[in-house]
This record gives sequence, structure tokens and C-alpha cells, in this order.
Amino acid sequence: MAVAAGYKLADDAQVLWNAFEDLHNKSNLPGELEIPMESFARAVEITLKSCWDRDPLSLRPEPALWASAVQACDYVQARIAIRKELIPTSAGALATA
Repeated sequence: MAVAAGYKLADDAQVLWNAFEDLHNKSNLPGELEIPMESFARAVEITLKSCWDRDPLSLRPEPALWASAVQACDYVQARIAIRKELIPTSAGALATA
């Protein structure tokens, strides 16, 4: 019903981006914010599954729900894992962990 009432996921794009950005900064991750597709998709999935019971009320997800989903989607762990895999070696090649 939320979609029938005009809600689109794009309506919350900035809220979702802000949630990732906040977690990125709070976790002191280096570099620019880059969101792996798996983390993004998982956060959206968690949010949609968490608010299915609100759909009959035509409500959109609250920002706190997006923030909770971003925390649960393993974004920080994914960024740490990627960073470890891309550590430059002394020869300039990339090392794999």
C-alpha cells in the first residue's frame, strides 16, 4: 500500500546515504565513502523486511530503521576485508590476504 500511496525507495536515498556516511565516519574508516553493492542491497532488504507490517498503513521507513539496517548489513566488515586484500606490497603489486 505504501507504493500505491506514492512511496518509492528513491524517496529515502539521501536518508540511506546519510546512514552509511554516519557509520563510515563513526567507524573511522579511511578514504571516501564507498558502498559495496552487497552492503547496499542487504541494508535495503533488512529495511523492507523490517517494515512489512507497516505497509498497510502506507508508512515509509523511519530514518532510525535505515540506520539500524546499515549497522546490520556488515558494511564495516566488508570495508575492512577489502582494505586488507588491497594492501600494496613493496613491489607495487597488490597483495591478497
